[in-house]
Amino acid sequence: IVEWLNEASISIAEDIKITNICKVQELLLNKEPHLLDSYLNDILQFSVDRSSEVRKTITGFIEESGIKFPEVIPRTVQILLRLASDETSVVAKRALRASGRILRAALKWIASATVVTTDMELAWTHLSALKVQIINLIDSDNDGIRTQAVKFLEGVILIQTYPDPDSPKKPDDFSLEDIPLTLKIARRRKLEEEANHVMDLLIKFHGSPHEIAATAAKRVKVEVIIDEAEVATVPTPKLPDLIELSESFIAERLSVEIATDLVMDSMAWVPDTMTTIFQREYQPTATTDINIQRQTIAKLLATQIKQTKAKKNKRDKEEDAVMEDLIKNPTISVAEAKRERKREKDREKEKEAKASLEAHEKSLAKARNRMKALKLVEVTKPLPKEIKERMLLMAVNRILLSEKTAVFGGIATIRSKILTTLAATFNPYIKEAVLRYITDDMRNRLDLALGWLYEEYALLQGFQRRTTLCTKPQEAPHQAYNFLLCTLVSAIDLIQGKDRDALLSRLYLEAPLITEDAVEALKMVSSDETRGLAPLQLLKEMVVRRPTKQLVFLNVLLCHTGHENNTIREAAIQLVCQLYSRAELSKLIEEYAVLYLGFLRLHNPPEIVFGQDRGRPQIESLWTESTTRACLGLYLALLSEHQDLIHELARVYTSMGADVKRIVLRLVEGPVRSLGMGSPQLLALVENCPKGSETLVTRIIHILTEKSAPSAELVARVRELYQTRVSDVRFLIPVLNGLTKKEVIAALPKLIKLNPIVVKEVFNRLLGTHNNDSGVPHTSPITPAELLIALHSIDPSKAELKTVIKATSLCFAEKQAYTQETVAVVMQHLMEMTPLPTLLMRTVIQSLALYPRLSGFVMNILQRLILKQVWKQPKVWEGFVKCCERTQPQSFAVILQLPPAQLAEALRMASNLRAPLLAHVEAFAENQKAHIPQSIMDVIQGKVPCDMLDEFDIAPRGDYSNDQKPDTMEIDLSEPAPPGLD
Repeated sequence: IVEWLNEASISIAEDIKITNICKVQELLLNKEPHLLDSYLNDILQFSVDRSSEVRKTITGFIEESGIKFPEVIPRTVQILLRLASDETSVVAKRALRASGRILRAALKWIASATVVTTDMELAWTHLSALKVQIINLIDSDNDGIRTQAVKFLEGVILIQTYPDPDSPKKPDDFSLEDIPLTLKIARRRKLEEEANHVMDLLIKFHGSPHEIAATAAKRVKVEVIIDEAEVATVPTPKLPDLIELSESFIAERLSVEIATDLVMDSMAWVPDTMTTIFQREYQPTATTDINIQRQTIAKLLATQIKQTKAKKNKRDKEEDAVMEDLIKNPTISVAEAKRERKREKDREKEKEAKASLEAHEKSLAKARNRMKALKLVEVTKPLPKEIKERMLLMAVNRILLSEKTAVFGGIATIRSKILTTLAATFNPYIKEAVLRYITDDMRNRLDLALGWLYEEYALLQGFQRRTTLCTKPQEAPHQAYNFLLCTLVSAIDLIQGKDRDALLSRLYLEAPLITEDAVEALKMVSSDETRGLAPLQLLKEMVVRRPTKQLVFLNVLLCHTGHENNTIREAAIQLVCQLYSRAELSKLIEEYAVLYLGFLRLHNPPEIVFGQDRGRPQIESLWTESTTRACLGLYLALLSEHQDLIHELARVYTSMGADVKRIVLRLVEGPVRSLGMGSPQLLALVENCPKGSETLVTRIIHILTEKSAPSAELVARVRELYQTRVSDVRFLIPVLNGLTKKEVIAALPKLIKLNPIVVKEVFNRLLGTHNNDSGVPHTSPITPAELLIALHSIDPSKAELKTVIKATSLCFAEKQAYTQETVAVVMQHLMEMTPLPTLLMRTVIQSLALYPRLSGFVMNILQRLILKQVWKQPKVWEGFVKCCERTQPQSFAVILQLPPAQLAEALRMASNLRAPLLAHVEAFAENQKAHIPQSIMDVIQGKVPCDMLDEFDIAPRGDYSNDQKPDTMEIDLSEPAPPGLD
């Protein structure tokens, strides 16, 4: 191939170039097609060769390669475009002939492709330019170029129009019906319009005078002139002069003998009856002068002689025929033979006359057919416009009233077609009449309405042209279609009953085109809570069944996910979640949900969530639960389908305002329960908690663990987060029951410093009182007794005494956990501790207040405290005295066991004990008094003065009422509410 191409490039000889190019063409197109792409550009370089034959050969190569391998057309069509306008007519004609086949091959190639590539678009652009260029060549001065251009345009018309349904289709035929409807670069409608335009151009071309027609006319004119000249050269015979000479000759020689012979000879030719011609033309001689009669006879004979001479050949033939008759029948005479021949001639003349008459009648019939047809427009007077419109309206009304007749007659379809055509193409009065007829009974006439819609759609898209009888449209086609569709929607909306939703669904699903106004109408209908959920379901069906309007209807449905009305909002969210399972919509729905979630970062709610269609006609400046739900509802609903979204919620949460955060924490409860503690995304969120979203993460964990024990994985992630990144003890609250006893006790000092409500929730989790109704068995790393003991063991440096007091009070409030036995165990354990806990006596007093039956047990504890020299710990000693004061007279026996110094101090600290104690002792019998040391009696009687010790109120007055009920705790309202509690 390289050698051939090099030789063709170097050689000057035209035949060598052509031969080598043909060899390369044969090899590349038929034997080694895989090499075509490599050598195509090298061959196309010969398209600019000086030799016209070489360029013509290249044109043939372009044609064959394009037909066999259409993928090379984008590279060759530009060359073909240049060759079609070549200066040499031979090359141009060859290029025009190849253009038709290239166009056909390119259309087949593009129509059969699954995806339209940029090469196809480029090729189609150049082919469109080629068609325009060839259209301009139909006026070329060259007959051959003009003929090829016309043939090309004829091919364009055949390819770009629909075939005749009655004609058989060949295997290689290609027409407009073979082009897919989804092909964007070559739409059927545009191709058909282009073909119609080309057809109009060809009609004008054939109807106008061109060079060919002018040449033919000139040739015909010359031939006519030549014929006239030839006719003019023939001399015209001088018949009158000949007759006059013959007349003189006969008159001089006519004698009686000759006249007699003539009469005798003529008798054989005389007919049996006198003919009408003889009767009409014969004129007898009025004179008796022989010379005059001779002259008359001579004149007649001369005339007959000259007329007979012209028919000599014919007469000779007749004589020959007579001789043949005589030969065949010798018995007849010459006269009889001549008479028989005369009769045959008469019969032939009659036949000729009859045939001539028939031909004349035929020519008259043709002439009558060629006569100008009668036109009613020329002979009738046009009616005024008002009368025509009134008559048309009357006709339409009659058609409208003939519904039953048309149904019985089997022409209901034809009647509907007539009505829809009239309504779509005639004046507004007709439209109004038909529309009123349809809206009067929408249930039974929806088919007619849909037919009218399709008629308007055909006019709108140009599928159907208006006839000359139709009135000019008063408005644009899209306005007429839009008005009709919206009017039908409004009419259906006025219907009451269950048929309304079915009719509306059918109208929207079967209409050929849904306009923007119709979409807006459906949006308003679906936002009406009185209409129920059927319009919303219709929106979902439109999203699925209307691919071209899919995004429009999806946007309407998404708007309803933020509606003020809870029923509409929840139904819309449910439908959108169903659509979320469709792959082509999931990304769009997710982006919409994330976009609205991002609005929660704003200080004020965006205007987009307000409006009549959203159920919020008035714009608000502050975030409310309603506006927050509008932005968050769809997002939370998608969490169960796509758990990855939870990370975006945590990121946005950090930028929310305090009010919005509070609402979000309350709204996430329901959706988050569907995640489950084993969710990988939840565990990842806990592990990588964004800074500032700790409250949200804690709330989510709290919701998941509220009615079930935390999983080991969740506890491990929370523990790791608490130990490494976030030191907020609130993170531990949801997973307290999953921690160890040691970890719980270590966290208690921080936990009790939280809001009292949070502390109460902590104790509820530890004590198992937060999910009593869930049916889930409670498991806690610490028992109620151990918890109360741990509270008494908290180092004062880690928590204030007042905070510990409030925490212990919360414990005693849970009577279900702290029973009489539990409290006794706690007091027993606390009493055995060394040193004694500071709050020991406060706990004893509270226990006695809750369970008065423990008084005996308390007295035993007080006695044991004396043995442990309780007075060495001032705060515990003060509590001891208070307990004795509140438990009198049972405590008198314990008080009497105190050493004198401590007794004196106790009576000084509680002066109201002296008198009752003295009375109690005075009531003893003498033998009982003998057991009381005198020093004790002296103290009781006040004989031994004692120094007062510094007062230290371990249990401030007012902590307990007279009936020994626990104090009401103060709640610090400035501290935020804990997770899970409002």
